[in-house]
Amino acid sequence: MKNQLLGCTALFLSSSAAIAAPLVTGNTISWPDDGWYQVQDEQSYTEICSGTRFCAVEPGSYIVVNHSTGERFEGVKVTGDSEPASSVTVSGNVISWPDDGWYQVQNAATFTSFCEGAQSCNVEPGNYIVINHTTGQRFENINVEGDYETPPETEPETGVPVITTDNHVELVSNVLAIFSGKLYGDDILTAPDYTNPAFEYWPEFSYATNELISEPLDIVCSNGGTVSLVPETEGVDTLLFWNFGFENCQDGITMLDGQISRGIYESIVIDSTGFRRDDQTEVLQYSGYLSGRSLEHWYTTDMNFSLESANHSLIVKDSTAGFDFNSTTISGQFTVQADWTGDDIIAVKVLETPSPFDTLSPDDNKGKLELSAGPDNRLVLNADTGDVNTVDITITADGTTSTFTQPWSLWSDSLTFNSVSGY
Repeated sequence: MKNQLLGCTALFLSSSAAIAAPLVTGNTISWPDDGWYQVQDEQSYTEICSGTRFCAVEPGSYIVVNHSTGERFEGVKVTGDSEPASSVTVSGNVISWPDDGWYQVQNAATFTSFCEGAQSCNVEPGNYIVINHTTGQRFENINVEGDYETPPETEPETGVPVITTDNHVELVSNVLAIFSGKLYGDDILTAPDYTNPAFEYWPEFSYATNELISEPLDIVCSNGGTVSLVPETEGVDTLLFWNFGFENCQDGITMLDGQISRGIYESIVIDSTGFRRDDQTEVLQYSGYLSGRSLEHWYTTDMNFSLESANHSLIVKDSTAGFDFNSTTISGQFTVQADWTGDDIIAVKVLETPSPFDTLSPDDNKGKLELSAGPDNRLVLNADTGDVNTVDITITADGTTSTFTQPWSLWSDSLTFNSVSGY
């Protein structure tokens, strides 16, 4: 019996190892999500990748180690002779793929995510990238020319208002923190968070000759992706930028894609046509223009920002807004969708005021701010109460409208953003 048990145990261990064995596809080694893996060159024991779910390597022989279980897979051969056959198909305006991993569909120009998971994606005509995040395979230039049919809109639930008297304090607090940058500033001010310290600040510049000293540079990333770095200047005050162009660039455990420029002067300026950062715990996506500095100001133009993880989500879209810390003045509009909105979309805007500009300034007793989750569910904050210490709140929900006064101190701290980055 003992020998039989040992035999069964050996068979079980052998079967587990076989299931967990790394897979080689083209020049990519991948493995299941069952531990913390490291890939080493078999000759020099040099680390090639670690902590990821896949690793793109040069042809050769490698060791793959699962440090969570202690399993070692030696002699993993990568020839790179054959590219993986495309498993992505297009029919009309639907992109499909097999059930062999966790897929994502991105717009090829902006890197905006259209679909994640599932086995198909209904998209508008255009060019797309499809990524199998389980294996690391990327299918680029997926062209869709079919006639796009807008999916039928889901009727909103009736009788379940998004904005209520119970949650209005949290909603207004978070909305004001978006205006000031407090809710997401520390996630974007240091973007793209590329770990090469040579590009953390600004390019070298000669004020004597009024010329850039730093030169453009192309770098091959650890997985074979690339990043182009171009120094730029702007304006009479010589605002200095690094313009980053990432293409499937693995930086440590983080994947970087898209274009983003970062300038430093009296504020941090972040400008992008489409940028994506995935560190395997959360995904950040950004496009548009931002000029901000904590405890000073926060201005956005056509900005889109999202940060999503397993237990948190924040999506800010179409943000053209401004905030001045010294005058406590807010202007502009955006939409927000987050875990704290119940994943419903709330439209936010500063309403018309008698002054030349539509602004909200509670410290000056002027302006109105509206949060709207549809025509029958809205909140209006009115600062014109005659008392700088209070604001009036009007909430329409469940077919009724109520107005009451709240102390401004409930929300004033939301406009104080002191970034941990020092910017």
